[in-house]
Amino acid sequence: MYGGSTTSILMRIPASGIYDCIDGYEMTRKGRAGPALAIAAIGSYVAGTLSIVGLMLLAPPLASFALRFGPPEYFALLMLGLLVLAYNERRSMLKSLAMAHWGFSWA
Repeated sequence: MYGGSTTSILMRIPASGIYDCIDGYEMTRKGRAGPALAIAAIGSYVAGTLSIVGLMLLAPPLASFALRFGPPEYFALLMLGLLVLAYNERRSMLKSLAMAHWGFSWA
């Protein structure tokens, strides 16, 4: 997520990550804005490259596994999603039901 790191580092506006705001802005205040931006750019490049390589390696086995899914597995995933939804929204049952309805309408 390199996109918002420039504003986070130079102006302390949290656009991409809070660590860019905290550490990057402190480096900017000490006159080291260039190295802070370079660290953010290189870190983003390395992480993006590793993610793409990992996705390339894991996509074929994951796709073959997903193609074996049948109705019982889809039902189990649906129930797991509803369970997580109900667990995360403990305060308002109406909100939880509205989110579930919205999710079902997209399915």
